[in-house]
Amino acid sequence: MSSSEDTFRDLRELIEKALDGSISPEEQVRLDSCIVNSLEQRQYYCEYLYMTIGLMRLHDYVPVTGVRKYDRLYFDSLWNALILEEESAPEVITEETEEMVEADQETDTQKVNKFSLGMAAACLAVLLFILTSAHIYQLFIPKEIATLSTSLDATLFTNNQTVIPGARLTNQKNPLFLQTGLIEIMFDGGAKVLLEAPATFRLKSASRMVLRTGQLFALVPESARGFIVETPNSRIIDMGTEFGIQVKQDGTSDLHMFKGSAALTSDSGSRAKKTLTLKAGQAKRVDTSGQARDIPIKEQAFVRHFYSDTGFVWRGQRLCLADLVGKGNGLGSGQTNVYLDPIEGYKESLYCNGSGKGNEYRALVANPYIDGLFIPDGSKRQIISSQAHEFAGCPKTNGECYTTLGANPDQGVWATSMRNGIVQFNGQQYGAKSHPCIVMHANLGITFDLNAIRAICPGIEMARFVSKIGIADFKEQTGCNADFWVLIDGQVRESKRNFTRKDVLRDISIELSPSDRFLTLVTTDGGDIDRIGAYQRSFTCDWCVFVEPALIIETGEGIVDMRTK
Repeated sequence: MSSSEDTFRDLRELIEKALDGSISPEEQVRLDSCIVNSLEQRQYYCEYLYMTIGLMRLHDYVPVTGVRKYDRLYFDSLWNALILEEESAPEVITEETEEMVEADQETDTQKVNKFSLGMAAACLAVLLFILTSAHIYQLFIPKEIATLSTSLDATLFTNNQTVIPGARLTNQKNPLFLQTGLIEIMFDGGAKVLLEAPATFRLKSASRMVLRTGQLFALVPESARGFIVETPNSRIIDMGTEFGIQVKQDGTSDLHMFKGSAALTSDSGSRAKKTLTLKAGQAKRVDTSGQARDIPIKEQAFVRHFYSDTGFVWRGQRLCLADLVGKGNGLGSGQTNVYLDPIEGYKESLYCNGSGKGNEYRALVANPYIDGLFIPDGSKRQIISSQAHEFAGCPKTNGECYTTLGANPDQGVWATSMRNGIVQFNGQQYGAKSHPCIVMHANLGITFDLNAIRAICPGIEMARFVSKIGIADFKEQTGCNADFWVLIDGQVRESKRNFTRKDVLRDISIELSPSDRFLTLVTTDGGDIDRIGAYQRSFTCDWCVFVEPALIIETGEGIVDMRTK
């Protein structure tokens, strides 16, 4: 192949990339240089784009983006000029052109004039060639590039037709309008995009889309690196990321990076563009003039995961165990001031009926996410799940519990003439949904069914359990001494023995695997000896608290921390 053929082959590849929007900034610079510095390559560029825009018109297909704005205006006018040229051009144009070629002495200006005079005949010939070229022809026939994988209360329209889950989506020119609900789109290139109504968008290829208005969350694995989202005034090229984009009605675009990094190119409508790199934890706003500025990142502004069968919608908020105890879904739908008796289940009263009732494990039918409760006492075999998992190292206790387990209790519910009953640490009160907690006065045990929690939204996996633990200071005269335990399927994963300081929090973190079934939280009385008299019981002042107990979950695209940011 000659060097000339190589040059035009490379130029053709650059032009095709510019048309389908996959051209990189470096390649765009090369293309511009070819057009500016070489008359032959400039003519080739004009002919190629001219014939392309003609083919687009024949198939009623004109891209919203891809061809630069000044190119589109040029070829719109050029197409009209071609029609006039065909109607009025004399037949001698072809002969004159042949004579000029034989002379081979024309100036650059004459060559340009020759190009203009011979445009009609030459372009018609090239057009016939393009029409027979399957490769070019297929560029403008809509093809399937993605799948509408699932939805939740969604109404999605294109061409006034409703699109349903399972439908294959194409790169047709008409935009799609999400009127209500949520949808998930799986691109053939590997990227997953979640859109929230109202939103208007268009799919361009298996790795590229346009968001005109609305907001989306994109999960792009390494295999789909390079996925592009265009907005009215910016372009985002991912580098293996999780990010959210919001486009307002006036065209203002916000980009929030949650994981990885991406290149953000702002476009004010002129040739002058600016490209920035955003990393995890950063956010930018591009205004209508194309100017980009920093904004605070919004961790919970975008739907990152949902499941239509259960209505589970996750925006990055924590999956809270206190909320599950409160008969919620872990995302804030539960009740506050909820009490669980290890013998009788849910109750309205604070005090427990567990005195002297033994350490029998009892299932809790009233809540699918809680397997059961018990009063721990290692003087007997201690069962801690419905599958007969045993807490082999359970210490011996007095075999009693004083109060029920409390989830997000009202402040002061334990108040008497001898205590204030305020659950707080370092001045921060706990019990509200914004600062949840589970109060488990020794001796108490509760077992959560992780499989039931997973069923809220299939596809999620529990990666880690996290919490802070401490003993609340109710301003009592007597000290405390208690043990905290965390078990997975009967195996102790974490323990804090002989906790004797009030108003102090310690962190615990337990790694989970997909095969783990039961998570058990236990408090015991520290092994103190019961003594006769007020405040002399072994568990009297052991107001044990699990503060902000939460889960880190995995959605299949990477581990996501469910704790409040």
